[in-house]
Amino acid sequence: MSVIDILTRVDAICNKYDKYDVEKQKDLNVSGDDAFPRLYAAVNADIEAALQVSSISLKSNGFVSCFKISVCLLI
Repeated sequence: MSVIDILTRVDAICNKYDKYDVEKQKDLNVSGDDAFPRLYAAVNADIEAALQVSSISLKSNGFVSCFKISVCLLI
């Protein structure tokens, strides 16, 4: 198998699974019928929210921290 064959196969695989590249789809602003990008966006938003809550809890101590986390979770 030559290098050209390998590159051709890699290119074919990349083209086949291009629709699952979330960053590329976001850049193109494409909305399709595929549920994967919607699910990925929802999970990504949940992760970002959890990171925000954790950064708030690191900045505060005790009761204030618990109160801020509770408020963030209610929003």
